[in-house]
Amino acid sequence: MDPNEILTIEMCPVRREFCCPYKGCSFGCNRRYNLKIHYMTHLPLAPTTPKVVLAKVEMYSCFLCGKVMRRRFDMQRHRLGMHGVPVDVGDDGAGYDGVGVSEEEVKGARRRKRSRLEV
Repeated sequence: MDPNEILTIEMCPVRREFCCPYKGCSFGCNRRYNLKIHYMTHLPLAPTTPKVVLAKVEMYSCFLCGKVMRRRFDMQRHRLGMHGVPVDVGDDGAGYDGVGVSEEEVKGARRRKRSRLEV
């Protein structure tokens, strides 16, 4: 299924939310767009044959290790957590001087996020 077709899915009457049509997935949300973004995580990163045409989906690759992800936020989180690269560094790494965020700052950000969720 093309991710853009997700925007036409009707709300699941039993759960009263938009349910992921991917077999075996129980994800549900209140907005069609969020379901579209979630559904793209089920798609392969690259077509297996030249005849397969996927929707235009942006890809983000880590300029340090080459890992590929679909969402910019996920890539920023990866670079911060794995490599200590600040979030404000561009996707291509231009201007990055190798100075990262210290482990204490990364842990502090996680701690602040956790405390906001607990409140």
